[in-house]
Amino acid sequence: DANYKLYVNGDMQATSYNALSDERWKQKIYTLSGGLETINQLRGVTYYWKKEHIKDLSRNQYGFIAQEVEQIIPSAVRTLKGESGAGITDQKFLNYNSIIPWLVEAVKELTKENTELKQKVSSLEESIIQIKTHLNL
Repeated sequence: DANYKLYVNGDMQATSYNALSDERWKQKIYTLSGGLETINQLRGVTYYWKKEHIKDLSRNQYGFIAQEVEQIIPSAVRTLKGESGAGITDQKFLNYNSIIPWLVEAVKELTKENTELKQKVSSLEESIIQIKTHLNL
């Protein structure tokens, strides 16, 4: 595809992949909020590629549907205007790396909630001990 510097129709393997992430290239940096709510809206799927469109990928795949993700995290999806060589117009491409920050924030939310719940359990256990002591149980 002429729109990309590298286009691979099939598996690709590398020993490393590094995406530019230097703060000096970024502006208007904000921490994401609502990570857990956002991630909970995504639907992970298993699928097989249609053989007439993708060569040699007949094994089970895991991922997302770009059109669904676009409704939740629009910036994670790119639409290639026009018709592809396979006759599909306005193909959707998903930047899986852009989902990772949402996952990180969701884990942080769960960790905070888990810590708060542990503190509540500990407090309740202490209350039970005090009640049992008071009742000589």
